[in-house]
Amino acid sequence: MQERNILPAGQKVKRRSLNRKNCRCRFKCFQNIKEDDQQKIFRQYWALSYGGQRDYIKQNVKKETKAKRTTTSSSRRKYSYQYYLDNEHGKQRVCKTFFLDTLNIGEKTVSYTFSRNDGVRCQDQRGKKPGSRSRVISQEDRNTVREHIESFPTVQSHYCRKTTTRKYLEKHLSIRKMYELYREKCKSDDREPVKYWLYDHVYFTEYNIGFHRPKKDICTFCDAYEKMTQEEKEVRKNEHHKHLERKQQARDQKRKDKDRTLKEENILVVNFDLQKVLITPKMFVSDAYYSRKLSTYNFTTYDLSSRNVQCFVWNETEAKCGSCEISTCLYIHNKEVGEKDEIIYYSDSCTGQQRNLQFCIMCLLIVSNFPIKVIIHNYFERGHSQMEGDSVHATIENSTKRLEMYSPNDWLLAIKNAKQTSPKYAVREKHHTMILDFKECASSVVANRRKDTNGDIVHWNKIPQISFFSSTTSARITGA
Repeated sequence: MQERNILPAGQKVKRRSLNRKNCRCRFKCFQNIKEDDQQKIFRQYWALSYGGQRDYIKQNVKKETKAKRTTTSSSRRKYSYQYYLDNEHGKQRVCKTFFLDTLNIGEKTVSYTFSRNDGVRCQDQRGKKPGSRSRVISQEDRNTVREHIESFPTVQSHYCRKTTTRKYLEKHLSIRKMYELYREKCKSDDREPVKYWLYDHVYFTEYNIGFHRPKKDICTFCDAYEKMTQEEKEVRKNEHHKHLERKQQARDQKRKDKDRTLKEENILVVNFDLQKVLITPKMFVSDAYYSRKLSTYNFTTYDLSSRNVQCFVWNETEAKCGSCEISTCLYIHNKEVGEKDEIIYYSDSCTGQQRNLQFCIMCLLIVSNFPIKVIIHNYFERGHSQMEGDSVHATIENSTKRLEMYSPNDWLLAIKNAKQTSPKYAVREKHHTMILDFKECASSVVANRRKDTNGDIVHWNKIPQISFFSSTTSARITGA
């Protein structure tokens, strides 16, 4: 593979190298100039400065007035050139092709050098002439680009925020769209914009900001495993195999529970998830991209037997999206399901929302105070949490793709009308007065939150299933 130089614009060009060819000319260049001598000449030439290279050409090329004419018609060619290179016997005349290939230069380089016949050593004038192409990029221009990039409000990844610092812009933006907005701003400020390549370079080298936040976690372990060498894969092969086994076990169990709930009325199987953040305002005008965005949250429950959907919607001025908020939504949902022998939950493995002590307290309160005998909460393997509720979020996103949202109430109406067929999505607006403090309840009720009855440490992020029983008002952790 040939080495390449990378230009500031990101364009790649071949690095200069010696081009040794047998020219088969009358000067016998290939025989008179050995490869070692040719390599030495090439290295010495490119070690010189710009002016030194021009002096070398003048010293080794003779420009003479054309002495012989072969045609009667007039010719634009008035001069001829004689080319010389050094070998162990001194200067040796060579042909033009061999000379240019040895130095890896073009014919225009020679002609331009001799066009500067004022006797003064040539100076490199690149980047010194007036004009936009040679304009030196100042630190002020770079700072202007940085200020513009930072003027766009960013949000954290909903699913990956605990494992990455990467932030995201709203999905309607792109690097090209941002650059066009930057040019408009420069025009309004009577300022000359930098080229696109520089804007792109600053964005991707100085900022950890992406577009189109992922709808679901990318499985970091599977992704890393695919990029490992064969030796590394062999070391972690067993671990990866168990990871895939747990993924399949969770899916197989959900399939069995779905079959059960279709046959038995007293069993309810529900999966739930929090949709990615819905932003307000959502408009397609330039000024809206710079405005501070208000986050709206949509927590969705999906009944696998009836396919009924409930959407609990609130904005960040009312509440956050932590464990108490999620637990409150399910507490309200469970109050209305009536008498059930068993409720089975399926969710992703987000520790901050539903894989924690606060959520367990909520489930214990449900089996203690409502006619529900058992609650079983199953967690999908991290990075593999595809479920039926995802189709609800996809429907909402598709139906609102071209709609503008001016307030959180617009999202409420849009979610209600997102599905065209029956049953429609049931939308419930949640206010801060509805939020129950399960953290305070956990602190006052639970003294031991780290060890089980056997004295073993409970690793919350590794729990695949938790069961809650009304008969004993206790919880049992399975397979941790």
